Amino acid sequence: SELSISTATTTDVCPAALDVVYQYLSGPYKSYMKAIAPFATTTLMKKGASKLKKCVVQHPPLILMSVPVPLSHRSPSC
Repeated sequence: SELSISTATTTDVCPAALDVVYQYLSGPYKSYMKAIAPFATTTLMKKGASKLKKCVVQHPPLILMSVPVPLSHRSPSC
């Protein structure tokens, strides 16, 4: 089964939060950690974010993502 995440416009959600979601689901580890940095402000939070991303890298979710993201964050295959 597929889960679709969608928003009406990019102004409905903080762009930094959208970037975190995008990087979490499909971005590389380093990009995700950079995106989550403003939200993960303690060592414990950074360790938790790291473990969460590593889990997704090891076991990719079957998610259809329809969150509008800036073109600069889209892969060339979009």
